[in-house]
Amino acid sequence: MKQLATEAIAAQRNDSLYFPRTFGWMSVGLVVTGGIAYLVGNNPVLLQQLVGAGMPVFIGLLVVELLLVMGLVTLVQHMNLFEAAAIFLGYAALNGLTFSVIFAIFTTQSIFSTFLVTAGMFGFLALWGATTKRDLTS
Repeated sequence: MKQLATEAIAAQRNDSLYFPRTFGWMSVGLVVTGGIAYLVGNNPVLLQQLVGAGMPVFIGLLVVELLLVMGLVTLVQHMNLFEAAAIFLGYAALNGLTFSVIFAIFTTQSIFSTFLVTAGMFGFLALWGATTKRDLTS
């Protein structure tokens, strides 16, 4: 029997692992999003291609993002860990692509520090919850 993603993240009878693992995955997702946004946003050729593609392409990317989120939320109970992780990391990468436009507006340092602090907080909370066995639901 294959292990579902929801079982791998929060095994039955061990709910105390759910939030640390969730925060860990969010930390990884933010690092992927920030990395892709940084790479595309700091590459003038890629950024120009993305911006130059026009609003319909950008809206199309946003629609695909929403479809990935809806698909993940709806089907995660039926996916194995690899499938759920692949869709989540694909979403994070696509999110980074759409966020890269922000690099045309804000400084690289302010964007990087924001992503770093956010990913660091999720990582810290995952570590804290895992080591202290504290309930992170509050």
